[in-house]
Amino acid sequence: MPMAAVPPEAAGSGLCQNFGQRMVEDLRLHLSSAAITKIEQKGDAVCRLAGRGSGVLVCREAWSGVDREARSQKKLPPAAPGGEPVVEPDLPLAPQVGVLLTTAFVLPNAAVASGTRAVFDEKATGRRAECRLLPSVLYYNSAADRCGDGDSGEVAQATLGYVIVAVELHGISGGLVRHPGLGLPLSGPWCAPLKVADTCLMVEHPNGLEPRKYHLTQVSKLTQHHATHAIAQGKALDYFSAGAAVFNEDGVFVGIGQVVPGAHATLHLPDIVAHLFHSRMLKHLVFEIADSDTSEQHCTPQCDSAEHLFVPLPLHQPPPVLFAEEIWKNWFDSARYQTIVLLLHGFLHCRALVIKALTELTGHSQRGNVGTLHQLDCIPTVLDVLHVHREDAPVVEQALAALSRSVDHADNLRELDAQRPLPVVFLALEHHRDSKRAAQWGCFLLCALVGDGAGAPEANKEGFVALGGFAWVKGRLADFGDDLFVVRWAVSLLRRVVEGNAAFVELAVDPGVTLHVCLLDMLKGMCETTGATGHAELTALEALLRALCGFVGDPAAAVCRGAAQALFEAGTVEALRALLVTHAPWAREAVLHHACVAVRALATAYPPSVAGCIREDVAGALRQAAAACPSSARVVKEVLRASAAIGAGLTPSLLSGMP
Repeated sequence: MPMAAVPPEAAGSGLCQNFGQRMVEDLRLHLSSAAITKIEQKGDAVCRLAGRGSGVLVCREAWSGVDREARSQKKLPPAAPGGEPVVEPDLPLAPQVGVLLTTAFVLPNAAVASGTRAVFDEKATGRRAECRLLPSVLYYNSAADRCGDGDSGEVAQATLGYVIVAVELHGISGGLVRHPGLGLPLSGPWCAPLKVADTCLMVEHPNGLEPRKYHLTQVSKLTQHHATHAIAQGKALDYFSAGAAVFNEDGVFVGIGQVVPGAHATLHLPDIVAHLFHSRMLKHLVFEIADSDTSEQHCTPQCDSAEHLFVPLPLHQPPPVLFAEEIWKNWFDSARYQTIVLLLHGFLHCRALVIKALTELTGHSQRGNVGTLHQLDCIPTVLDVLHVHREDAPVVEQALAALSRSVDHADNLRELDAQRPLPVVFLALEHHRDSKRAAQWGCFLLCALVGDGAGAPEANKEGFVALGGFAWVKGRLADFGDDLFVVRWAVSLLRRVVEGNAAFVELAVDPGVTLHVCLLDMLKGMCETTGATGHAELTALEALLRALCGFVGDPAAAVCRGAAQALFEAGTVEALRALLVTHAPWAREAVLHHACVAVRALATAYPPSVAGCIREDVAGALRQAAAACPSSARVVKEVLRASAAIGAGLTPSLLSGMP
């Protein structure tokens, strides 16, 4: 295709005098070009950045991201016992705010961007929208960034020099940008790479002036990131526009125009996308991505108010359809664990990719890599997923499972705890009270966060109570009391929270909460079970007994007399006696041990609980426990201690003489 003729007055002062006339002449010259016909509908995505150059609208939704620092510093207001969670972190979305792609030459910093206006013209209708740039929502300059390329460490990216910036799609004086954006090749290059002698068509606004200009040029040289274009003798570089949209002969968007020393070049679009991916900036550009299996599209929904409705023009063709499966194949590398993290981070709004990445992240095949998640900034990213998709049950369940599997490694747990995740976790759990899987993993994760023993962080226990944790656990036990996994970790969670904290015990046994009654009802149900019981049942029973002991407190330390009285009045002593009698012949050592500890704790904290005829019944049950495990020193020892606490008078000699 022939190059455009260049008037001799293109250089020097004549450029300014004849600039507008030459643009009109060149536009008329090329209107009949087949290349222009192919991209005419796409040209409306190219805006004029007044006095600066050009920019290209690539998507209609910008995401400014979660302010993790603000979220971690958010105060937890007090809540009444059993109250609902009261903290909901903000989700900074930007509906009808798109993303422009341009160069660092055009918008070198956020200050320049904030003072620049983007002017969009619809060729078919003559409509115009002058829009604000919003660098406070999103501004990123690759020339000022350093990122790891995954293979050779940190590399300077000044040679790329692209910029992405948020742009409001509502005009300052009215009008709405209705172009869907040109998109990005996220699932791999969508055309053959440029070659020397290929013809390109640039849609541009030189120096940020109007009208829109079309310029045909040929590739003269290829470098790592650029395709350099031939410049006719005598032509000034001002004739070209930085930030122009560059299309190949088939009308495919292949790059943006960039002025390099002594030449004009096209910055390859696939290189920009790769850098966005590896620099973790891709998540700020929200695209519609179709699930290949269902052909459904998942993205952050647009605002549905009449003021923000997006009605594309019939002439505006949408960018090529993106499929989740193809994106995964393009970026996933089984030999590089980091690519899973980058996929999760880059496509945080795509439901299908998020579920797949979370599943792979802590799957069996990656068990050797899970311990490195804290080094890859993945823990905060999973929290972002939990935050963004908090109303999507499958995503929430998988995110909770991934976090729960990761905290088996101490470094991951410390990283998670540093993010102060309780508000985000509770908010997601509250949206899915009817999900058994969410309850299972939620109880397990909360157990890890509140910790166990003297070194457990008190702040997380306080946060648990303030966010209505007691009410949430009670509800899960009521809904899923037949699930032994839920029972085990829910009652373990309660024990860890109340153990050694009299104030929390009082809240738990408060008439408005009555968690002790809930635990006792479960204990009575287990006492009715006779015969051999599996490992899961015995583990849950052991956790339940330890939780009851936690409510009473350590008899050797501070004793919660009120809780012990409440447990006695609810029938705990009789339930423990029945448990010892019915389970002694076959129960495992740990169950009998903790049952005896519970008897001793109740008797020490509230002596009337074993007064009168109750004492003899309990003493008989203790003797059966000792007879069931005569070789267990810990059981015999605890039987003797419990006997002393209730005044039954059992001695080692009496126990040794029993059949």
